[in-house]
Amino acid sequence: MKATKKNDGEGGKSPANKVQHKPPFKKNPSNKKGNNKQGAGKRNQFTFAEEKRIDKIRLQNERKAEKQAKLLIAKKDKKRKQKIFSKKNNKGQPVMKGRMELLLEKIEKRVAK
Repeated sequence: MKATKKNDGEGGKSPANKVQHKPPFKKNPSNKKGNNKQGAGKRNQFTFAEEKRIDKIRLQNERKAEKQAKLLIAKKDKKRKQKIFSKKNNKGQPVMKGRMELLLEKIEKRVAK
């Protein structure tokens, strides 16, 4: 059995008759500017989201600091009141002077509002 060659019309002598394959489709280089704009938009979105996240964290920290300051003030006030209420005289009776002062402070706060 003989090996057969494919017949290209002229016996494969001229490359002009062969089918030429085109290279795969490539994007037009003029579209690069548009692509960069989209990429820049994504970067801007990223930075915007990052800034938004940082602002949110900063607000949370501020609120937390305010809350801790209020708790510290309330704790000191409670300790002061407890000290006044715990005072007793020689017979074991509560001292009314401090209690009356606390009541007066409470009334003055309400009137001020």
